[in-house]
Amino acid sequence: MTVGYCHKLNEIVRTEGDGTQDPIIFSSLRYLKLVGLIGLACLCSGNFTFDFPYLEELIVENCPKLEIFSKTPKTPRLVQVQGGKLWKLEGDLNATIKRMYTEKVGFIGLMNLSLSEFPELIQNWHTKSLQILDFRYLLRLDICNCNSLGYLLTLSMVRSLVQPDHLEVKHSTRMDAVIMEEGSENKIILPYLSQIILESCSDLTSFYVGSCTFQCELLTRFEVLNCPKMATFASTFPRKLEKEDPQAFFSSKAKALCNSKSYIYAGAG
Repeated sequence: MTVGYCHKLNEIVRTEGDGTQDPIIFSSLRYLKLVGLIGLACLCSGNFTFDFPYLEELIVENCPKLEIFSKTPKTPRLVQVQGGKLWKLEGDLNATIKRMYTEKVGFIGLMNLSLSEFPELIQNWHTKSLQILDFRYLLRLDICNCNSLGYLLTLSMVRSLVQPDHLEVKHSTRMDAVIMEEGSENKIILPYLSQIILESCSDLTSFYVGSCTFQCELLTRFEVLNCPKMATFASTFPRKLEKEDPQAFFSSKAKALCNSKSYIYAGAG
C-alpha cells in the first residue's frame, strides 16, 4: 500500500464510533510506503493498538512532521525502515520514527518547502546548515509571517540549493535582506531561479547584501510589492541606503546578470 502526496493529510486512520479500544489488525499488509505527506503527524492519533503481523517493508519519505507512528504499533517482522537510508529498528517502531524525526530525515529529497509550516526549523534555521538538512532537490522555497529572521539565506546555504526555481518571501517584518554574505565569495549562482516574489516586508531594503557578483540568468519574474524600504536589488550596507528612483532599481550590473522580463516594483504599497 502506498499513500502519497496528500499535503493536508495529518493522519491516515481517524477514530470514530463508540471509542472501543479493540486492536486494529492489518492481516495481509506486507509493504507500506508513506511519501510526500508534509502534514502527516502520525498514523492515528487515537489510543489504539495497530498490529502489522506480516509487514516487512516500510518506506517513509518526505514526511517531515511524522514524529510517531501510532500509540502501540506491533511489527514483529519489520527489522528496518527505509528513509533516506536504512534505519535499523532499535526498540519499537516509534523509537525509530522519533530518531528519523529528530535528524530531519523527512526533508531529504523535499521539492517544495513552506518554511512557515515548521516553527522548530525556523528557530534553528541559521544554526543547522542546509548541507545537513539536504535540500539539494528543493525547487520552491517560500516563507510567510516570519518575524524572527533578519535574513533568509547565507551564501553557504545558497550553494547547497542546487536547483530552486521559485523563491517567495511575504509578511516577514524583521527581514532586511533575503541573502546575506557571510564570507569571501566571488559569485552567487542560482542557475534555475526564474521567479522571485517579495511582498509586505516592511524592513526589507535589498534582496542581497554583499559584494560578490549575483547571477540568475533564467530569472523571468521579479515582483516587489508593499516593501517601502526596498531601494535596490543588491547593496553593501543594507540600512544606509538612499532612496533610489524605481526606474534605477536594477543596477546595470544586475540587469546584465538577471534577465528579468516581468519586473513589478510597488515599494510603497
